Amino acid sequence: MTNQRLEQIFVLLEEEKYGVLATMSHQYPGFPFGSLCPFAAEPDGNLLILVSSLAEHAKNLRSDPKASLYIPQTKSVDDPQNVGRVCILASASIVERDQWESAAKTYLARFPTATTQLSLGDFYFLRLVPEHLRRINGFGSMFWMHQSEYQAVRVDDEQGAG
Repeated sequence: MTNQRLEQIFVLLEEEKYGVLATMSHQYPGFPFGSLCPFAAEPDGNLLILVSSLAEHAKNLRSDPKASLYIPQTKSVDDPQNVGRVCILASASIVERDQWESAAKTYLARFPTATTQLSLGDFYFLRLVPEHLRRINGFGSMFWMHQSEYQAVRVDDEQGAG
């Protein structure tokens, strides 16, 4: 069952290229701040985002690294309650320079035009490490997945791939 649930999440992460990143506002404490956010999934299931040091969500994450990334299926349907989606509760951290080449390769494979942003100098990568995931397949079909369950399945998949 867990592998099937994880597969549902990874299919969505592969199909969709952006979501709504929610951070806690630094400027207006206690209020959430949402922004459109492209992302790329790393092989281990962590997510990469590219941010400008000037962006509001980047400032917010420097103050509080906890965030959520809400990713809906963008296919058109008559009833939005029947659209699959996932909300990933995550902790953000700056991708260190020694990991930039790998991060850039993953991100640019998905967003080739991001080379322009990378050349500007004030952009950097953040890694979102999922802690809890809420998957909704449609009305009445949903589940939570904790990081330990998520990571255990990822480790099994990586060992089986070898």
